[in-house]
Amino acid sequence: MLADAEPDFIATTEKLWEKMPSTHGVPILMDRDLPGVANMPETNPETPVAPENAAYIIYTSGSTGLPKGVVIEHASLTSFTKAAADLYEIQPSDRILQFASISFDASVEEIFPALYSGASLVIKPRDIVHTPSEFFSYCAKEQITIVDLPTAYWHMLTDSLETLRIPDPLRLVIIGGDAADPERVEKWRRHAPGFVRLVNTYGPTETTVAVTFADLDQKSEETGEVPIGRPFPNVNLCILNHFNQPSPFGVAGELYIGGPQTARGYLNRPELTRDRFVPVADAGQDTLFFKTRDRTLLTPSGQIVFKGRMDRQVKIRGFRVEPGEIEKTATLYPGIEDCAVTVEKNTDSHVRTIAFIVL
Repeated sequence: MLADAEPDFIATTEKLWEKMPSTHGVPILMDRDLPGVANMPETNPETPVAPENAAYIIYTSGSTGLPKGVVIEHASLTSFTKAAADLYEIQPSDRILQFASISFDASVEEIFPALYSGASLVIKPRDIVHTPSEFFSYCAKEQITIVDLPTAYWHMLTDSLETLRIPDPLRLVIIGGDAADPERVEKWRRHAPGFVRLVNTYGPTETTVAVTFADLDQKSEETGEVPIGRPFPNVNLCILNHFNQPSPFGVAGELYIGGPQTARGYLNRPELTRDRFVPVADAGQDTLFFKTRDRTLLTPSGQIVFKGRMDRQVKIRGFRVEPGEIEKTATLYPGIEDCAVTVEKNTDSHVRTIAFIVL
């Protein structure tokens, strides 16, 4: 990833820097250089930033065995940040927990809407234990009002609600990254206080964190499945069949996502960018939509329901995993001639990969 991104500066620690491969990037060693950084001016730098400039690059799993860098521009980040702050009704009095690693784009949903709204961003300590009891205790102690959680972790919290109490300050729980289990949603409704809003979100990294949302406080499922909801403002969604024509209500098709939140493309991968960022009929050749490979359908009430993938990609604890990447990486090890990876899902909706190797 370092060789692909070629960063000019690398923020890390002295111990980690010693282990890094050779790179032209200038290190900023947070443990050694922090006193000097603290003495730098607090005013905004005068470097101009244009909407089309890259705001960040996040790497996702790739079927070729190499991760691919998704380039998100400032215009996309700004559009998402304002939409999220408005939809979640974030106030300056809110205290938002930063739960996700900055290598995961869920951190963008925690950091930027909070700063945009003047709210407090509470950085989770590294040593916090992630058991439901410790998590709720920490949220109560820090007076957390908003949390953004991987759906798999929220499932675990929901399973504990018969013995644990949700902290009083908490008013909004955002989940995403996996399909929400309908039984867990019902359990949450039975045990969670009425003032705690539960929002289910959906969005690939290639479309800036999240593009749909569904309030799950009220029972509204028409298909027996938990909806991913309706689009964010400025987001254009199309569900197309294999003829690239719109799918009718209740019929699954592939989801295409357009609008200002759509990424520039993949870093240094022009062919893959052309394959996945495509024009859609009636939208104009200059308007590109991201081809998600996700099967979805539209209900008569306008809710979108996720129906699975059109390829082998799976989600494990909110992270995209390509079995093909595991297979290619495994065969790089001496002594492994071939590898085949399967995916197993148990009754608790836990997903794991199983590799079969030929020596």
